[in-house]
Formats: sequence, structure tokens, C-alpha cells
Amino acid sequence: VVMLHGLWGYSTAWDGIINELVQERNLYPQDLFWNHSYYSSNASSFEENKDVCDSAIFCGLFFARQAGYSAGKVDVIAHSMGGLLVRWYLHNLGTKQKHYQGDIHKFISIGVPYSGSQLADLAMTPSYYQVLRWIFGKLDKPIDKGAIDNLRVDSPAIDVILNGDIPPENIVPSHAIATTTVYLGEDDSWVRVFYEFFSTAFRLDIDLIPIALFRESNDYVVALSSQRGGSLSTTHFEDIFHLKQLNARIVKEKIVDLLNARLS
Repeated sequence: VVMLHGLWGYSTAWDGIINELVQERNLYPQDLFWNHSYYSSNASSFEENKDVCDSAIFCGLFFARQAGYSAGKVDVIAHSMGGLLVRWYLHNLGTKQKHYQGDIHKFISIGVPYSGSQLADLAMTPSYYQVLRWIFGKLDKPIDKGAIDNLRVDSPAIDVILNGDIPPENIVPSHAIATTTVYLGEDDSWVRVFYEFFSTAFRLDIDLIPIALFRESNDYVVALSSQRGGSLSTTHFEDIFHLKQLNARIVKEKIVDLLNARLS
């Protein structure tokens, strides 16, 4: 099982899920998990990260084989922007020698912004961009490295993922997990910083901004329709904020079910 984190993320984001599957449930040996890190480029463009998925799969298979397992394919679980890098790989947009190798058995996405995120559009608005660039730079979450621009709803990068054709032989069994919430709660992450900034700028209550911004159900970072990505196979959970998805018990249980299921 290969795992890919999202924007500004770390490989440690998956520790809870791995502990659930390995320690608590004793379903899999530790050697069959690879939680890949692309920390050094986790704010960079899709193009710069074009080979991340291929590298993650290579490492997952390599270490499984080193541990004595016969492995030719992996199950990929990706959160947020990590899922777009999987799609980038399936679209054969990586380095030519690293195009899709038929090495994904199934793909499980969690909170992936397949259609982009309105947060990115707002962050890139000229009126606010320089101030946000300074604020988020202080938080070590740069918005000027390419990823935020790519994540805009109407960006060319998103258009490629939405409207570009995946070769028929590259289509893999997939399932999308989506969540929504109507309350940010006690979150103290960059998301609260973002909404507090615009709460002041717009003179609106924090929890009213997503209503105006997304105009549909959302997890405060990605709209529900974007997380579904047009997939026929989706699961929707309520009352789960985007950055809490990987720690939610019900999401962990669904991942276990999906890993053991035959996906279409």
C-alpha cells in the first residue's frame, strides 16, 4: 500500500492509518506500507511533482520485495493534492520513461480536489495575494511555488486532469472518499488563518465564508463535487473537516473496507 500526502503535508500524516491497520487490527505487516514523502516540493507545481507517484510506487515495490514479498502492483491511497499527482501519473504526464507502468491495483482518494479548489482562486486574487504570500510564508506554507496556482478551479493544470483523456489501459479501479462540514470548530491550522484573514476583509463570520465561496457542501477546503471527481464510486461522510479526514475513525474503517474490496 502506497500513500501520498497533500499540499504542505508530510508522510507522517498517514501514521494513524498505518497504526490502525498494522498495530490495532493486525491486518497487514508493516513492510507492505510505504508512506511516501515529497516534503521538499509539497508546495510546488504539478509539473515539478510529475514523477512523485512513480517514485512512490517504485519505493513501495522495492521495499516490499526487499522484505521477501512478491509484488508487482500497489494499492494507492492519496489525500488532497496527492491524488492529483496520481492522476497526473495516470495521464502519462510524467517523464516519458516514467509513464504509467500498469502498477496500480486500486486507487483510493480522500478529499482530492479533482476540479480544483475555490480557496486557491481566492488566494491568487491580486488584491490579496501579496499579503497572503507574506502571511503564509511566515507559516512555512508558501503560496508562490506553483501548487496553489495549479489548484485554481479554472487552471490549465486542473483542466488537463478534468478533460484530458486517460488511455483506456491506464484506467484503474478507483473510489473517492469525500467529507463535508458546516463548522470549522477549534482548528488552529493554516485553514483558520486563511478564514480569519477573509473574515476581517469581508466582515463576515468565519463559518459564513465557505457558504459564499463554494456555493455547495464542502469540507472548508474542497467542494463536495470536486472531491467526487465525477467518480461513480464514492462515499460521503458528514461533519469531517478537510485536515481531520485522515484521523477520522469512520474514514479509517472505510479505507480498511476498500482495501479488502473489489473495486470497479
